[in-house]
Amino acid sequence: MKSSGALFLTWPCKNREIDDIFNTLLAMSIHSTLKNNLLSVKKTRYYHKIKEILSVGITVIIVIVLALYIWKHQEVFRIIGTIKWPFMGCIALIWIVNMLVGGLKNKVFLQLFGVELSFKEWFGLRIVSLMTNHLIPFQGAGMTTNAVYLKKRHRFSYSGFTSIAMAHYHLSFLVSSSLGVLVVGGIYLKHNVFMLNMCILFLSILFGILIGILIIPKLLASVSSTQNSFLKILKTSLEGWQRIRSDRELILKMTLLILMVLLIQALRFYVGYKALSLNVSVLPLLLLAIVNEYSSLIRITPGNLGIRETVIALVSKVIGIGFDEGLVLGAILRGVNMIMIFILGPLFSYLLTRELAHRGDND
Repeated sequence: MKSSGALFLTWPCKNREIDDIFNTLLAMSIHSTLKNNLLSVKKTRYYHKIKEILSVGITVIIVIVLALYIWKHQEVFRIIGTIKWPFMGCIALIWIVNMLVGGLKNKVFLQLFGVELSFKEWFGLRIVSLMTNHLIPFQGAGMTTNAVYLKKRHRFSYSGFTSIAMAHYHLSFLVSSSLGVLVVGGIYLKHNVFMLNMCILFLSILFGILIGILIIPKLLASVSSTQNSFLKILKTSLEGWQRIRSDRELILKMTLLILMVLLIQALRFYVGYKALSLNVSVLPLLLLAIVNEYSSLIRITPGNLGIRETVIALVSKVIGIGFDEGLVLGAILRGVNMIMIFILGPLFSYLLTRELAHRGDND
């Protein structure tokens, strides 16, 4: 394991290393685009089955590859057994805070649509959604769970849920990409290293979102979308944003909450690196938090198993820490996440199921 003093002395990394992460994220973006285009294709009765088989197959391959990598680098991963428990407890506590802020975002958004959630619901749904994503091998399992609950408990329409989810994604990536550009600029000013590919990535996402929320709605207004399934999906995805765009107070609240999530993620990475006796400054931690957020674009394995760990490892290599160290950090965070999810997940599943049963009795 590298010493903590080597961190930013090795920051000016090779261009090929930066290209590695850029190409990985570009592949994620391409996958996401293809996935969205598939939604406009008429689904056959075999579609979901094939999708499930592919997801399971890819998961098995990733697990095997990671297992082989860990077996060949056992000396690197032995450090996990030497980590002190207070660090693990701190990482778990930060995870809970992150879940609280994430659930609060959902609560604030849903209030705009007249849906009032109790603490048990807005926090519990966040936990249950993550647990579902880890248990069911198909993309969107957690969101589907939330949509079904809100439909049954609060009679919130599926179309309304879709529009609010997309509005959240639009605002989240708008904020994170803007912050990403600032972070890249800060790194250049502080370390005289200009990450061109990362800057292009963040600017591409930023301008893509701006075009989507400012220009496309005007184009859709002049085109009939009733006979085109793709245009219907596109229109539905923008309805939520059209509803919140004039609510400056809501946008301000959500922006602050999104920034809080990124800062909490950066703090979590800081504690994780600290557990490995590594010190990292703020800017690379923020860069890691933003890129880790983008990894949610590709969901081909349960809980993004192997995907997030690889992204953390690649970014760790780019910022001069090392691929192995990043992979160890990813494994630690994954372990803590799984423990917390499967402790709290069954509890809130029971509480929310009882809430649904109570609603059924009242009806």
